[in-house]
Amino acid sequence: MPEIYYTNFSNEVTVQNDASSEQTTIKAKNNRVDIPVLIGTNILGNLLSAYVGPVGSFNLAKDDNFDNFVQKVNTKSFTVGYQLGLQSEISKVIISARYEGAFSKDQRKFINNIAGSNQEINYDNRSSLFLLGLGYKF
Repeated sequence: MPEIYYTNFSNEVTVQNDASSEQTTIKAKNNRVDIPVLIGTNILGNLLSAYVGPVGSFNLAKDDNFDNFVQKVNTKSFTVGYQLGLQSEISKVIISARYEGAFSKDQRKFINNIAGSNQEINYDNRSSLFLLGLGYKF
């Protein structure tokens, strides 16, 4: 099942600034190209099949600023995860569900850049995903 796809998602966290009573909302954006290499087998013919395999991700994220915080992307340009799932073909309609987990982390570090502050927030942005798919076979 060869595939390649572009993934774009973001997560938000609100933190209290060390140097003041202000709060900053940090939005960690993730842009990547995913290449899953899945092996599948038919369990009940085309009615039900299962697949599993690794997924390689090329990280496209860059450093960013959030009020008093600077995001330092301390990440590998390539991370590896895994996918497992089930697929069903009824007539020409294909329904699939898969879970994606991580073998390696996508570590981000947010640093408060106000003079004298040493506030750092470490954040793993390689989250687990549950994906649903709907297709039509021509």
